[in-house]
Amino acid sequence: MSVSAIGNTYSYIYNYETKKLTTTDGGENEFTEYFNGEIEGYESETLNGFDKQRRSGFKDVLSLLEQGAFGKEKPAEDAVLELSGKNIDADTIEFYVNGKRYLKCSVAPALTYAEYEECSRIRNSGKAYTCTNNDGWSYPDEVYNRVLKRYEDWLNQPLSEVFDAEAYRESLRSGNHSAIRESDSSDNGRAIGVTTVGNIGYIARYADSSTPENPVIKIGYYEVLVNEVDPHNATQLEMFSLLSYLDDTNQTNNTGMSSFSKLRTYAELAEANGFCEEIRDVNAFYDKNQNWEEIMRAIKEVFLGNPQTYEQALNCDRLINIMSDNKMTF
Repeated sequence: MSVSAIGNTYSYIYNYETKKLTTTDGGENEFTEYFNGEIEGYESETLNGFDKQRRSGFKDVLSLLEQGAFGKEKPAEDAVLELSGKNIDADTIEFYVNGKRYLKCSVAPALTYAEYEECSRIRNSGKAYTCTNNDGWSYPDEVYNRVLKRYEDWLNQPLSEVFDAEAYRESLRSGNHSAIRESDSSDNGRAIGVTTVGNIGYIARYADSSTPENPVIKIGYYEVLVNEVDPHNATQLEMFSLLSYLDDTNQTNNTGMSSFSKLRTYAELAEANGFCEEIRDVNAFYDKNQNWEEIMRAIKEVFLGNPQTYEQALNCDRLINIMSDNKMTF
């Protein structure tokens, strides 16, 4: 695996004229090939999420240099720059240009809805607690340290095991997901839902082509034809679109957490009880079809076995009723 562990430093040479990155001795390795666009991340077994994070940071530095940001002069066209970086921790990297610190990048790893609620309970408990402040994002340490460890584990995954967007687009072109298509819509549609996939946040919004009769929901680079979603054979991407739409149009009578947040939370518990698989898998969000009604029925029985989780059983029942038709039409 490439040198990318926390605490490590790394340096490369960037030729402003050729727009290419090399190792400090002028050679190549998988990271320089990845940076230069000669290979894709999923083609490598050695590159991981830290390498993707590093590549993104280097490109941000070069973009800022090109703009003459921070009052610094734009490099000459034939400039040769030493680009260096240091992983402070999973969500913080310092970047250097010719040995001088130029940029510090910090990312607040995404929290689940349950973790946000946990933060609120800790803050409202009246008990003393220490708090991590990550460039304006403040969380109780007992939650944030857990989230940071999860993010670090995700970054350590080989890029070959992380979601392959191009392969997924190819599957869409071949018709493997009838309700999903690539989107050329603007981001001007009204937002109706938000979720996280790994540590990336996604917003569900109406696509430009959406109509009341044929709702279309845009999420990232894709859009979902709501009328084509079958809850008995659907991905999480499809269910996020469907339930966001149903919540927005008041067809679920939902209160509190969004219907999709409830569905995924209960499905994660169902997975822990052995009723289903790959609910937490990043790739599975896009390409793992599940029978969601069956999953909700299974975990509902678990909830009914404990008086303290009767409300959750009722929530499962509401979700089951939404999905009870063989194929949903509106």
